[in-house]
Amino acid sequence: MSTQLEKGGFEIRKGSMEELQAAQLLVPELHGGRAEIDLIKRLSLAEHLILIAWHGKDIAGFKVGYALNQDTFYTWLGGVVPGFRRKGVARLLATRQETWAQIKGFKYIRLKTRNCFPAMLQFAIGSGFQIIELDARKLRKQNRIILEKELSNEQR
Repeated sequence: MSTQLEKGGFEIRKGSMEELQAAQLLVPELHGGRAEIDLIKRLSLAEHLILIAWHGKDIAGFKVGYALNQDTFYTWLGGVVPGFRRKGVARLLATRQETWAQIKGFKYIRLKTRNCFPAMLQFAIGSGFQIIELDARKLRKQNRIILEKELSNEQR
């Protein structure tokens, strides 16, 4: 996977568990979220990819996912550090993750978000994901929305 500089001077590269944990701490929406043990367990059970976006020596964002099965890659968690938002970092990470998934032979990418994260829902729909399921909760803002995108043969 190339580490060339992308638009805006960002570098996207595979990351380590330590870099992922550091990146998570920089994204306020993820504070008090996933336990380290859960993260390690999920990633140790399946083929996975950790991507870190760098701007010089600063972490700008991250994206991590893992195989649900031989056809579907689950883009599990990601975020962009507040000072780097609206600069295309999320799009760069998503594009790199999709390219990797296509090369690995996955047919679909799936993600889950919530009503309380409208920017993520808009980003997913704008990126070609379609809603495939709704997991309703007592509070509407906590409804889980499952989306999926088909990775076409032309893109692989």
